[in-house]
Amino acid sequence: MPPRLPLIQSGSSPSSFLRRLARPLSTTPALLSQFNPASSILSLDRQPAAQSAERVQNLVREKARAQSEAQQAKRRADLQLIQERKVSDDYMRQMPRRWNTGDVYAPHDLHPHQLAKWKRRGGPDVDVVDLLNVNPLDMYRNFAMVSEFVTPLGQIKHSEKTGLRPRNQRKMAKAIRRAIGMGIHPSVHFHPEILKKRMR
Repeated sequence: MPPRLPLIQSGSSPSSFLRRLARPLSTTPALLSQFNPASSILSLDRQPAAQSAERVQNLVREKARAQSEAQQAKRRADLQLIQERKVSDDYMRQMPRRWNTGDVYAPHDLHPHQLAKWKRRGGPDVDVVDLLNVNPLDMYRNFAMVSEFVTPLGQIKHSEKTGLRPRNQRKMAKAIRRAIGMGIHPSVHFHPEILKKRMR
C-alpha cells in the first residue's frame, strides 16, 4: 500500500495564511457592488410611465407592420403562382398531344401538322337516340323524354350535356320546340308530372 501524501490533507483544508492571501484577490464583493437586485428593481419604478407606454405602442406597431408585410408577401406569392399556372394552362391548350413521362419523340413530332393528328374530335362517343333506335321527332308527346333534354328553367340542353351527335341534337331540339308550341310541355320549368314525382 503506497504511503499517503501529507499535501492532500492541507489542500483539502487550506490554512489561514492561504485564506488571507486569497481574500484580496477575490472579485465577489466587486461583483456584488456592481449588480444589486434591489437597486435594479427600485430603478424600474423610477422610469417614467410614458416611455414604457411608448415602447409598448412601438412594439404593437412593429408587430402589425410585420404581419401586414407577411400578408402582402403571401398575396404576391399567390398572384405569381396563379399567373404561372395560367401561362402553363395556356401552353397546354396549344399542345393537343398529352406527353407522359417516358414518352420518346422525334423533333418532327412537335410540328403543327403532326400535332393536328392528336386533336380531340368533338362529339360524344355514345348517342342515346341511336342506342334506343327512335326518332326524336316522333317522341315530342313523351314528356318524360323531353324533360331529360330540358333544364329546370325550360331551356334546351347543349349537346355537350345531352351527348347527342349533331343530327340527333337538331331533331331533339325541334321536338322540344314542337312540344312547347303545342302546349304539351311548359317552357319555363319541368313538366308537372315530373315535378310531382320529384316532390314525392
